[in-house]
Amino acid sequence: MSNFALTTTLRRTLKVEEILFSSRSFVPKTISTFPRKFGTWAALFSLKSSLDLKLRFKPSRLVHMENKESSSSRGALIVLEGLDRCGKTSQSGRLYKYLDEQGHSVESWRFPDRNTGVGQMISSYLANKSQLDDHAIHLLFSANRWEKRSLMEEKLKSGTTLIVDRYSYSGVAFSSAKGLDIEWCKAPEIGLLAPDLVVYLDISPEVIDATLLIEDVEKKLREVVLDCMMTCHKGKPMSQLWPC
Repeated sequence: MSNFALTTTLRRTLKVEEILFSSRSFVPKTISTFPRKFGTWAALFSLKSSLDLKLRFKPSRLVHMENKESSSSRGALIVLEGLDRCGKTSQSGRLYKYLDEQGHSVESWRFPDRNTGVGQMISSYLANKSQLDDHAIHLLFSANRWEKRSLMEEKLKSGTTLIVDRYSYSGVAFSSAKGLDIEWCKAPEIGLLAPDLVVYLDISPEVIDATLLIEDVEKKLREVVLDCMMTCHKGKPMSQLWPC
């Protein structure tokens, strides 16, 4: 499976429509930001914005979700996606540290969670200690997210914001890139909580610019996350994967 095939599939899985940043505040919906080439990982792209921030980012994109639960103040579910080495872990850690220092109730999660029963089976597979059919390992990755579903909802309702490194989108993209039917891959994820914000860190599969700093990406990430958190605090309803 090539990096090109994987990144193409992941983009398709996210099903987003492109919009540009403007000088107005972000709309209270799920926004997926696509910076290209930052630090060792991200690709360069100029942001067309009347804010004149002179930061290099790809335009943001809007993800539409169907509201299905009652409105109440809560934490936000923030997901960072992208290929390996795109900077998800670094940016997740920086974002967590910033929000924690600002006094927000926040936790850093990642999938797969190897501490659970299913997670240990996945860990064995990833370490090449066991062999599994592609369908079977996909279902294990999905089950790993279901193991955490109740706790995730409990945390969000209690006001805790969750910064999640990889989620359902990666699972569907990786498996469908192996040749599995994309709708079959999505089916086990239906009913999981949908993110309030999906940030896709986009890199070129072949060319990586190691000269750029990651602070600019971090700054913009903070802006969109804080805006999303405010929207959730004001009572944005939770929703579920996958919207029709």
